[in-house]
Amino acid sequence: MTPQEINELLRSTRDQAFRKKPQQYIDVANNSRAHNLLNYGKGTYILRSPGNDLLDFYDTQMLNLDSTSKAFSKIPPSVVYHYRFEHEYPAELFDKSKNYGRYAYLRDQLSNYFVSADNTYWSQVYYTRMKWLVDKPHKEYKFKLKSEVDDFALKQFGQKISHKLATQKASKQLKIPVHQTMFWRGKVAGWSIIYVEN
Repeated sequence: MTPQEINELLRSTRDQAFRKKPQQYIDVANNSRAHNLLNYGKGTYILRSPGNDLLDFYDTQMLNLDSTSKAFSKIPPSVVYHYRFEHEYPAELFDKSKNYGRYAYLRDQLSNYFVSADNTYWSQVYYTRMKWLVDKPHKEYKFKLKSEVDDFALKQFGQKISHKLATQKASKQLKIPVHQTMFWRGKVAGWSIIYVEN
C-alpha cells in the first residue's frame, strides 16, 4: 500500500485536530507507518482476553514464573478454575451439623499441591486468587505492529504492554519462547500476547 493510499484510508478517521496540520505532517506520519509495516510488519500480534479455553497456556506460563514472584501459585490456574467453576461439591459440605465445609474440603483435595497452616488460604484460592479466570472463551484482537498493540492497550487499560514481549534476539540468547507473554497482575491480569510470523 502506498503512502497516498494509506492517507486516503486514514483521512476519514484521522483526528480532526491532526488533519488541520499541513499536509506534509500527514504525509510524514503515513510514510512512517508504511515504512514500519514494510520493515516490521512480518507477522501478527494477537492480544487475547482471559478465557477458559486457554487453561493449558496459563499453566505453562505459571511454570515459567519465578517461584518468588508475587503472581506465582502452587495451585495451577486450571485447578483453581476447576474448583471454582466445574467441580461438583458433595452435599455433606452444605450440612452445617457436620462441621466440614468447602474450605476444609479444598484443603484435603489440594494438599498434594500445597500444604498451608494458614486457614484462610483455601478461601483465597476459591475467591480471590486469579480473579481474572472466567467461565467463557477468550476474545482476540489482531495487530500488525507493536505500536498498534500499545495504542489499544493505552485506551483499554491506560498502559503500554508490548514491551513484555521478548525480542527474537533476546529469545535466542535466553533460549525462551519469543512469541508469547502473559500478564498476571493489575488491569491486564489474565491477558496475553502471542506473535505469529507470516
